[in-house]
Amino acid sequence: MKDGGSGLGGAGRSRSPAYDSHRRHDVARVLAALAGAHGGAPISEAQMASRLGIGAEAVRGHVAELRTLGYRVRSTGQGDGAGRAYRLGQEAAPLALPWEVIGGGVTAGRLATRRLGSRVVFYRSVDSTQARALDMALSGAGKGGSDGLAVIAGTQTAGRGRGSRRWTSPEGGLWMSVVAEPGPPAGAATLLPLAAALALAGAVRDSTGIVPDLKWPNDMLVRGRKVAGILVDASARGGGGPFDAVVVGVGVNLAVDAAAIGTDAGPPHGHAEAASLLPPGGGGGRAADPASLARAFLERLEAELDMLEGAGRQEDVVRRWSARSSMIGRTVEVRQGGRPIKGTALGVDADGALLVGQEGREAARVVAGDIAVRIE
Repeated sequence: MKDGGSGLGGAGRSRSPAYDSHRRHDVARVLAALAGAHGGAPISEAQMASRLGIGAEAVRGHVAELRTLGYRVRSTGQGDGAGRAYRLGQEAAPLALPWEVIGGGVTAGRLATRRLGSRVVFYRSVDSTQARALDMALSGAGKGGSDGLAVIAGTQTAGRGRGSRRWTSPEGGLWMSVVAEPGPPAGAATLLPLAAALALAGAVRDSTGIVPDLKWPNDMLVRGRKVAGILVDASARGGGGPFDAVVVGVGVNLAVDAAAIGTDAGPPHGHAEAASLLPPGGGGGRAADPASLARAFLERLEAELDMLEGAGRQEDVVRRWSARSSMIGRTVEVRQGGRPIKGTALGVDADGALLVGQEGREAARVVAGDIAVRIE
């Protein structure tokens, strides 16, 4: 899980093998052949080899690869032709792989965006999707070559939180960072986390049916427990123009083992206890579908970034965020630089700052800090 931050900083490095939508992967072609088998009937090894123009040994290798990615591919001695045959034994995709997010895998639907998701890169494991996306964005800074890039990982070994904090990123979550180059106007910097939170909350509702609560500035809660966070990095030359690049990272505990996120997550003062949106494996709840969640987030984030292009529409971002948050009117405690500010959350101003009312004093305007919501 990730939460707020700002500034394009040094990025970590990881060179683990990736699946890239800008490359042709025969494993995806084998999957498409399995998924397209008529009526779910077995398709023979020989038939796939002939159709795809690869050898039978390569087919077997790609089937083994699909299994390591979590697809259930069953072998059978029967099929259309001699030799071994295979059948795809599940409908839901196990991971947010490029062909599942964009379309063409087993996940229903296709990505409907103009720019975001124009390139999707997936790592089985990476230090940080945010670090990787920053690397790729900075390497082509100002050239627009990274616009729309989405970096997704199965797990993270050094997922970033606010400041120098780390958040555990085990299997079963959606760990994803998206590049917009150029970004919205630099004057909308403080609204970016709110816009991203709206996009993520809407995507979660679309994908799981769960309606989350938003906590300023960048947390998402369900039943008072933190299930997701947002990290925003941005770079601008100044002058009030658009950001050169914006990288929006989200971490969602979609269907993770609670024990895996409760040990070294170490929630700091004021953070809700971490939780998972859905049970691992989907038992008792809707099955996790990380690809559909990733696709819904890309579509909604693109719409929210468009909103930030106009001052009048920026006010709408604030209004909609306030309507999605239950913290307004509650007693809050904000810690900034070790100094606590206690009072009542009055709302969010036009720039996205939190207004905290204190008896006998002018309302404090808070633009950053760790915030705790206390219900009395």
